[in-house]
Amino acid sequence: GMAKFVNHGAAWSGYSEEEYLSRPALEFIHPDDRDIVTKRYLQKIHGDRAPTRHAYRAMHKSGQIRWIEAGSVRIEWEGRPATLNLIKDITDLKQAEAVMAARMRLMAYAETHSLAELLQATVDEVETLMTRQMTRKGLPLEIIGAGVQMWLEYRICVGRRPLVIR
Repeated sequence: GMAKFVNHGAAWSGYSEEEYLSRPALEFIHPDDRDIVTKRYLQKIHGDRAPTRHAYRAMHKSGQIRWIEAGSVRIEWEGRPATLNLIKDITDLKQAEAVMAARMRLMAYAETHSLAELLQATVDEVETLMTRQMTRKGLPLEIIGAGVQMWLEYRICVGRRPLVIR
């Protein structure tokens, strides 16, 4: 369906109000989340009157993936069932959750592994995150490898003090 109204809360999308209203709503949803968003929408339209709140990925105009939380209720609009959706950008929250989860995994790992194994796991985690971000941006493998190497050299040679484990 198409959005009928939008407020400044759609700033998460990077689109102007006119651009936002001129495109089907599913165009803003990450392709991997479109089926579940469609399913939830159809449940609402076909009688589910309970308020719901769901998080899913959306696409910013720049191509960046944003996390949004949508609260929706079923309403009648011009004699037909519709949904009223309140959308909130929760990207920062999702990123903080991912960082916390990574820290918790490393802390649990540190309790049962040697210092060398812990450091390798830490480097592996950073390499994985950097590689994922660079791959999303479409960078070639040589650039990704160079980026990881630069990070390691910075961290070890001129960066912050080495990690101290007690």
